[in-house]
Amino acid sequence: MKIENDQLYTYLLEHDIVEKAVAEPLFARAQKDNRQFADVLVCEGILDETQCMQHKAIIIGYPFVDLKAQRVAHDILALIPRHLAQQCGAVVFAREGETAHVAMVHPEDTHAIALLTQKTGYDIVPYVAHKADIHALFAQYADMRGDDKSPRAHTQRLTYEKIGLQGEARDIVDRAMHGAQGMIVVAGPAQSGKTTTLYTMLDVINTPDINISTMEDAVEYHIGGVNHTHISPKNGVTYASALRTLLRQDPDVIMVGEMRDEETLDIAMHAAMTGHLVLSAVDADSAADAMAKMVTMSVEPALVASATRGVVAQRLVRRLCPECRMSCFLNAREIKKLRKRYDADAMMETLLRNGYITEPSLWENIAFFKAKGCARCNHTGYRGYTGIFEVCAVSERIAGMMTQNATPDALMRQARAEGMVTMAEDGFGKAMQGITSVAEVMRVT
Repeated sequence: MKIENDQLYTYLLEHDIVEKAVAEPLFARAQKDNRQFADVLVCEGILDETQCMQHKAIIIGYPFVDLKAQRVAHDILALIPRHLAQQCGAVVFAREGETAHVAMVHPEDTHAIALLTQKTGYDIVPYVAHKADIHALFAQYADMRGDDKSPRAHTQRLTYEKIGLQGEARDIVDRAMHGAQGMIVVAGPAQSGKTTTLYTMLDVINTPDINISTMEDAVEYHIGGVNHTHISPKNGVTYASALRTLLRQDPDVIMVGEMRDEETLDIAMHAAMTGHLVLSAVDADSAADAMAKMVTMSVEPALVASATRGVVAQRLVRRLCPECRMSCFLNAREIKKLRKRYDADAMMETLLRNGYITEPSLWENIAFFKAKGCARCNHTGYRGYTGIFEVCAVSERIAGMMTQNATPDALMRQARAEGMVTMAEDGFGKAMQGITSVAEVMRVT
């Protein structure tokens, strides 16, 4: 949990927690000595560590839990397997129905929360806690029997609906996934849920008559019937070398965790043109950026254009708590911000075309939903995460533009002309459905 010194300083003064005459010289000392302001406050006896953590938690918008005051039963702790708890820096300290209350070293880590949600099947409510207290609970796993150190096999089938892929975007992915060959790419920054989307695609088509193999840095999910290969560059097992070996076994479907270099990309693209369905991920901001990046990485732009069937770009947003979400309308400031950041007219046309509204309207007259907060969501207004997506089917026109090294902007314009819904538009549609809020969509797009 990273809080800048000036954030804590401003908060303490604005809420009259520490007098300016006391805080100002200590803040100056922390800045001069390149120390954490909180550490200086604790050393001088102005606040204790727990008080500092509580204030930091408020600043970043997460509740604080003092784990020292919690007695955590083994069956509750075991809701997250030890290997996953340590990987995510997270421990369950309470369960309420389908909600798990989880103390985290980094509660803002959306990828970890999405992973915990998928692996446990619970809605995750993250809390701030002392790192030392979280690690102390890790030690309790030693007293628990039967804890599995291997990646956990999920018991619930993954579906497009569960990750938030819906409508025409879902149909495009589904058609591409049922093709005999070709490449499907999932794009997004780190912690945007790309791995979960890739596994969902695999699980949807996973049947006994389809031979599926994966190659990953870390195997996060075990799917029955799927062959998983762990990549270990330190031991000479790279994506490229593992892919060459795997192709000799002639699987039907191959998932390459990430295409980071020219060699892996070109081998994967050749595989996608020779009877294999290949899924992979790239670190890119949008579908258009992903297409342009792959063309730039490859020595054969025409191969990339011919092999790629579809590109999915995504972000993770928090789900509104269904128990307390509120209907709302955008105010003048929010509408101004919307118009500055997005093509508001094009977005209105998309909402109309996809049935979110029945006729053109003024933005101030469109109903959305926003967070409120209740006991069920620990007064955060949110429970769990979902994805917002843009899915581009690579048409002949777009493939031709890729061959000619078209810019991301040009590719985006063509995709939009062919009907692609952007991530922001998908998000605004979900905000109208009460799935997430406009604030969440604007936070990530």
